[in-house]
Amino acid sequence: MPGARHRLRLKGNLVVFDGAGRTTTGQCAKDRVYYLEDVELTGRRARTHIGIIHDPGHAEPWIIAMSEKPGYLRTLEYSARWGIEPMFSDFKSRGFGIEDTQLRYADRLDRLILVMALALYVAVSTGQWDALHHPTPSEKKLEWQNLLSVEGVRKSRARGLEMSRCWCRVKPTGEQILVPVRTACPECGRVMRIRYSNRRAIVSLRGLVRLRLKIRRCETRSCGRYHQAWRPEAEAALALPQHEFGLDVIALVGALRYREHRSVPEIHQELSRRDVAICERSVTNLLERYDELVAASAGVAAHRETLERQGRAILAIDGLQPDVGHEVLWVIRECLSGLVLLARALLSSACPDLAGLLREVAAELAAMGVPVVGVVSDGQHSIRLAVAKVWPDVPHQLCHFHYLREAALPIFEADRHAKKELKKMVRGVRPIERKVEGRSDEEARIVQGYCAAVRSALTDDGRPPLEAAGLRLHDRLEAIEASLGRIEEKGGARQRN
Repeated sequence: MPGARHRLRLKGNLVVFDGAGRTTTGQCAKDRVYYLEDVELTGRRARTHIGIIHDPGHAEPWIIAMSEKPGYLRTLEYSARWGIEPMFSDFKSRGFGIEDTQLRYADRLDRLILVMALALYVAVSTGQWDALHHPTPSEKKLEWQNLLSVEGVRKSRARGLEMSRCWCRVKPTGEQILVPVRTACPECGRVMRIRYSNRRAIVSLRGLVRLRLKIRRCETRSCGRYHQAWRPEAEAALALPQHEFGLDVIALVGALRYREHRSVPEIHQELSRRDVAICERSVTNLLERYDELVAASAGVAAHRETLERQGRAILAIDGLQPDVGHEVLWVIRECLSGLVLLARALLSSACPDLAGLLREVAAELAAMGVPVVGVVSDGQHSIRLAVAKVWPDVPHQLCHFHYLREAALPIFEADRHAKKELKKMVRGVRPIERKVEGRSDEEARIVQGYCAAVRSALTDDGRPPLEAAGLRLHDRLEAIEASLGRIEEKGGARQRN
């Protein structure tokens, strides 16, 4: 019904018209397009919004049609339907057994459901009250540990329980004195003298470091920088202004996020393992600072001299998504020089959003007079459409790695099928192992060794597409069979002798 709120799960074979072309819902999920706004669905051209979530470990993504503007949390709201299943279970076969009632009048059924709902509410609330006021010993221990943590103090204050810190602040491991290198005022040229000192503590990977900063000031009243502080230049290499954590911590957080694809809790655990006192919320803030630093260091204007000397540009476009359903960090890199021209996080990977990034880079390159002679990408559908819009006459090449992977896909599927058939032929290893369990003679050791060799061959998947797992399994099984044949021949020769 038009105007009504809805959440509908879609199949992956439905046709989607997004204004830039025609695709399917399954292809959008494969291309990592997680949000589609105001698109037309199926041949009836029904207008709706679509949100897509594909969590790791799940074979199929959630493709949800919704009436509101799509987002990660709104797409995740579809999971609320699973709350209906326990309610039905409580009312029906595994609970009150409402299906067995002999009532046939609607008003009496309404009263019965009301009584069951009240009984269910009383049972649940009683259980929650008992868990809150009569915790188990393990729950009491966990609650006391939480009270002694920073997060526990924050939660207690949120509940209106003011309490002081229960631990001593960690003392700095050392003190470093920084003095400004520049002694002359940059505006009037007069000598700037050291007038006072500031102290600052920075959390780095080496521990808590205390900085003593010597501050210079210009004393010339007619100068525009009169009594303005000139801080040590080395301070900027250690930490950002008014930040508690050092640049080395920010760099490590960014590397763990984008190079190793770790989540925020995993990054927090790694920092805690390195004795860095930090909470998860601060990890999120440091990730934002890292993205800002990357965006500030990248840019066409920052590499103007290199690009003008080069005279042309070949661009590589790719998106990096640390967590499923979160923002995608899009990076546009110049292949000849290896310079990053643009790095920006987007919630959507649709064609209009990517075309906006490409137009921004194209405008800056055109202002320098540097032409784009080629584009390289993984062939994602939205990237192809965006490149065709911005640079319709520029060659667009598929990445060599992705090209090899796609070309080897039929071979990989045939090899996987062959490996599955080979596994069917090699069965019954476990019964053989059971027969020699508890034995320590030489024959038992030989049998156990061959069984281990067969198990190792079955579990070795190789590295497709360059290493075919099926062919490797075939070769290893043939080697095991040949070895068994030689042992059989030796045994037959001994019996004849």
